[in-house]
Amino acid sequence: MTAALPRSVALLGPDVILLAMETLAAGRATSSNAVLVVQLDGVLEAERVRRALGRFLPTCPWLGGRLVRPWPWGKLAWRVPAGGPTLPPVRTTTLATGATIGALVDRELDTPLDPYREVPLRITIVAAGAASHLVLTWAHALMDPHGSEHVLRLLAELDERPSDAAPAGPPLLVAPTDPRSFRERGALASRGAAHLRSLAPVPPVSPAAAPLGRSPARRQRCFRFTAPAAPSDRLRRGLPWRLAVTAKAMTALFTARGLPTNVPFLIPVSINRRARGEAGPVLGNYLAFHFARCLPPLDGDTERTARALRDQLAAAVRRDELEATWAGMSFARYRPLRGMFRELPWTAAGDFCSFNFADTDALLPDRTHLFGAPIAGGHHVAAVPARPGVGVFFGRRDGIESLVVSWVASVLDDADAVRIADVVRDEMGWQPVRE
Repeated sequence: MTAALPRSVALLGPDVILLAMETLAAGRATSSNAVLVVQLDGVLEAERVRRALGRFLPTCPWLGGRLVRPWPWGKLAWRVPAGGPTLPPVRTTTLATGATIGALVDRELDTPLDPYREVPLRITIVAAGAASHLVLTWAHALMDPHGSEHVLRLLAELDERPSDAAPAGPPLLVAPTDPRSFRERGALASRGAAHLRSLAPVPPVSPAAAPLGRSPARRQRCFRFTAPAAPSDRLRRGLPWRLAVTAKAMTALFTARGLPTNVPFLIPVSINRRARGEAGPVLGNYLAFHFARCLPPLDGDTERTARALRDQLAAAVRRDELEATWAGMSFARYRPLRGMFRELPWTAAGDFCSFNFADTDALLPDRTHLFGAPIAGGHHVAAVPARPGVGVFFGRRDGIESLVVSWVASVLDDADAVRIADVVRDEMGWQPVRE
């Protein structure tokens, strides 16, 4: 390990919020796994991945570290043990005839990483005849989807560079320091806290409103679609449209379950803080959050819902609410995980939001190969907290749109996931990909 590197790197505000959400939902802190699946049109050699990972670890040793909190109210951090970092495991397995990668991803979501006791990252190489899947699983507090893609990008670049070649410039590993003064950040954080307290005069309701077991299993389904040419209407091309379409699908679910549809949806929407076109930091969920609100669109008017969500997001940017929330989360790092949300009256019943939603954008748009094999597709999926118990995630690669429904087994089932995907497909005008 390079001597100049610090032994520990503090978690960002959103990282800590991710850990705290499980304590809100289930009264305990658990790891919430996130997974990146990359489909490769070729056989992947595990040794190439191990070798690249071994070369990268001295640059970013915290991938082989542990999560620590030096005192009860101190900052959580990734720390390298005194004996040095542990190489994250690279495992291999074979996809049986007729089996799908989905069952393996379910197991990855349902086998939590305990970042306090084990390395927060594992890699699985799945052989499927002449093709392969490269599966990254990490404790979600370690990094966000873009960070995981950047890890793969950096490993692939090391694989392509001879071991005796001059090293490339050091990658950006951690988020840059906020240049604003403590006074400025404190004022922003106060505004952010006031905004959050006033978000939901009526507490949100989620599909997981019923009590859950102590260890609810996580499940997911990935649906792949071909998309027509980009619509001429700008409204239908952006994130607000995808969120409105998801709101319509969730309204159908709420109606079928007899859940209240007169209570506004509250949805945390992650906004990437990286400059467009830049890889940004590896570690940490470098995301701002916008809390979108809308009444369930019982009339099916997706356009009206999308316009309202678009205007709401524009107003939040104009009022600096995203920056205020970011600053507030940074100050929240000093709080204990248990009881993190006590100041938010609308979380008292146990629901932080109505459902999870994210659009992870294009997958590795600058890469055609990984470790010598062409990239054929891929998607992200995250284990959702026990409450709200369901999340819908969008992504894309080479004209193929991926829609992932992630859920807690006692909240949804496969038929529910298919119904959600059907509503999204119809509203987006997509066509299913024949597998």
